[in-house]
Amino acid sequence: MTGGSFIFVKLIKTEVPQYATSKVFAIRNPGNELFDVLRILKRLSKIVINRHIYKRGNREHRSWEQGTHP
Repeated sequence: MTGGSFIFVKLIKTEVPQYATSKVFAIRNPGNELFDVLRILKRLSKIVINRHIYKRGNREHRSWEQGTHP
């Protein structure tokens, strides 16, 4: 790939990890799939940010319960 095509991989964490790949999104297609790629990246960034905030929130919550808060 030269940067003009994108493929996304989804991992499913199970006893035997499984994964799937998306179709190839090509920017040079007549339909210009750049907007599809940007939409997917935006959604993934929201998922990552929400998980980070959730994990940080749980860590802070536990520190308050254990009396180790700053």
